[in-house]
This record gives sequence, C-alpha cells and structure tokens, in this order.
Amino acid sequence: MQFGSKEFQHNLCNGFPNNFYRNTERPQEIDFIIVSGDITQHCLPSEFKEATVWISKLCERVLGISNFHDRLLIVSGNHDINMSLSALNKWEYDFPNKEADVDELKNIQLKLRDNVISDFSLYASDPFRDFAYSITKDNNWLEYPSLTFFNHKFLYLGIQFLHLNCLELYHAGMIDNQWKSLDSIFQENNSILFVSGHSHADLDTKKTLQLSDSSELCRSSAATLFCTPEIGETRGFNIITLKRTDYSIKEIEVRKYNLRNDGSIEKGKLITKSL
Repeated sequence: MQFGSKEFQHNLCNGFPNNFYRNTERPQEIDFIIVSGDITQHCLPSEFKEATVWISKLCERVLGISNFHDRLLIVSGNHDINMSLSALNKWEYDFPNKEADVDELKNIQLKLRDNVISDFSLYASDPFRDFAYSITKDNNWLEYPSLTFFNHKFLYLGIQFLHLNCLELYHAGMIDNQWKSLDSIFQENNSILFVSGHSHADLDTKKTLQLSDSSELCRSSAATLFCTPEIGETRGFNIITLKRTDYSIKEIEVRKYNLRNDGSIEKGKLITKSL
C-alpha cells in the first residue's frame, strides 16, 4: 500500500473497502485478510498510524466485525523496515558528539565494520513491530524481535503460517535464489503456499516455486495497491481459496483482481494448483 508515498492515490484508498465488498465474489465468505508487506513508504510512525486506521476500516467492512484482530495476518515489506538503521550493522561512521556545521557533516565517511553486528536490526524494525502488535494483538511480535516465527492462530482453520522477515530476505517473493535458502524449512513443514506482496507488477510468470525434492509451492504475489503505476505495471490483490476433501486441502485457487485508476475492480487471471 505504501502509505506516505508521493505516488499514493488517496481517492483509491478511501473508496477501496466499499468497492472491494461490492465488486468481488462472495466477500462474506472471507475467513481472514493477509496484508503482505510495504504497508508504508518510509517506516514512519505517522505512516503506520494512517495504515492502522485504514486497515481497521477494511477489516470491519469486509469481515463484518470490529474485533477482527484474530482474522488479520501482517507481514513486513522492505519499506516497513528502516534500512538506514539496519545498514549500520555493516557500516559505521564517526558522527560528531557536538553540534556540527554543514562542512563537517559533508566530510563524514562511511566505512565497513570489521565484524558485522545485528544490534541495529531491533531499532530498524521497532515502528513496524509496534504497529503489527497493536493491530493484531499477537504476542509473537513482542516475543520474536527477528520478525520471523510460526503463527499458530489459524490452526482452527487447519492452517499454519511462517512469517519471514524482509530485512533478511529482501524481496524474497521475487528473487528465486533467496527463497531457496528456506528450502529445507518448507519441506520439513509440508508447505504448500508462498504468499508475498510489495511488488510493482503482476508476478504470475511462475505460478509455483520448485523445491529441491521436486515438490512445489503454489505462489500468490500481489502488486502494491494504491501507488500510481508505471507503464506496464498493475495494482491489485488476490483472493486465495483452499479447497478441501475429507478435511484435507486438495486444491489451491488464486484469483487475481486489478484495481483500475477510477477505483473499479477488474477480475483477473485464475491460477489453480492441485495437491
């Protein structure tokens, strides 16, 4: 969504909850909502505050309840982490201990640390972690500063999620060599679906991600919603349906929807994968 971006289209944002409910199939049957990254543009508390208000309105409109926290899943995107702070794990500089003039600040030089540290990662993710906890009421956000953990709150639906931290897996949904570092974890947990967002186009050139044991993950990648698209780019969201037989998931459907500049919603491609 990228609240705070200079390309942010407020008219689309404000009308989306009602447009979504009116123009998608069976909105009353939605069990939960996934917000899959790039919620803000600059990881600012003010941007997260604006996002909190909007996401709350969306959940109340679509899910029909005000106590929606257990039916909302949040994932960080690279824009939701303060990359300037996290870069200090690898780089350092000598900043004056007293007020400095412009010329002194211009002469500050970055240099590589002798040993990479991780201390600044906690500070870099603080605004997102506070936001995620406040809107989901999920203690995992407080218990796991790495932002990577198994989420069991949807087990009543027979689903378990693994949250991945984009600070360590930059654009993991789009670069094949990076998600492969999680190959063994996906296999051990019988994973069937990889959900990512914060892209700038409709990434369905590969509907699956192949693991080393020849099994495949179905892939759902949604484009950013409310920023003005460049030529050839799209904006939209996906609705994922898990079809069961005898309580076991046998097929995954990913229906893509495109958000047009006038606020209307256009039904896109349907991707299916049998298990």
